[in-house]
Amino acid sequence: LPVMVALDGYIQSHTIEPVQLEDDELIRKFVPKRKREYVLDPEKPVSMGNLGDPDWYYEFKVQQVEAMERVKRVFREINSEFKSYFNRSYEPFEVVYGEDADTILVAMGAHTGTFIKAAKIARSEGIRVGVGVLRMLRPFPDEVVKYLSQYDYVGVADKSIHFGSPSGSYLANDIATALHLEGSGTRVATYIYGIGGRVVRLEDALFVIRNLWRVSKRLEEYSKKPVYIGVRY
Repeated sequence: LPVMVALDGYIQSHTIEPVQLEDDELIRKFVPKRKREYVLDPEKPVSMGNLGDPDWYYEFKVQQVEAMERVKRVFREINSEFKSYFNRSYEPFEVVYGEDADTILVAMGAHTGTFIKAAKIARSEGIRVGVGVLRMLRPFPDEVVKYLSQYDYVGVADKSIHFGSPSGSYLANDIATALHLEGSGTRVATYIYGIGGRVVRLEDALFVIRNLWRVSKRLEEYSKKPVYIGVRY
């Protein structure tokens, strides 16, 4: 399967921060050598191209679905191997400040750090909100539903707009659908932020954390429509 690694433009591309560099030799041992299986070789003639005719196209797609499901197992295996080399790991879904949280805000990308900092500050106000860091979108991690279904309300902070969709957000749609399919009554509050590289301040993240907590405590009305953070009207 192809892999897409997403990078937050205007944020990570324009930010300087310390990074942890690993030993080159360890990296070479961990990264497998690339096998060039599909090359033009007169000794092994094959047909290559991007055209799938109606006789087989459907089967190709189902095979991709099955391969995608196997990613969950392979991801865990590679993550475990990565940890054995570098003494750290990156889970598909990880919750920060979730031990005693009243609700969870799920986010992806560079601004998860901003939301985590806001959640830490809000705890001094008695506002206990955990931040769910989603690192893998496809296949959608099973851990997300298992964790979120214990709450009446959860929030999703998304840096994208899904025009015309029920929640207005790709990520919120995924989470709400997954919860519904598991029979959970958890309701999802959506917060849209950072569109087009719009700056997200710590005050914006604090507003999201406080608002979600108030919704979870029924101190503020729950809305099916997204809340647009930092829009100028």
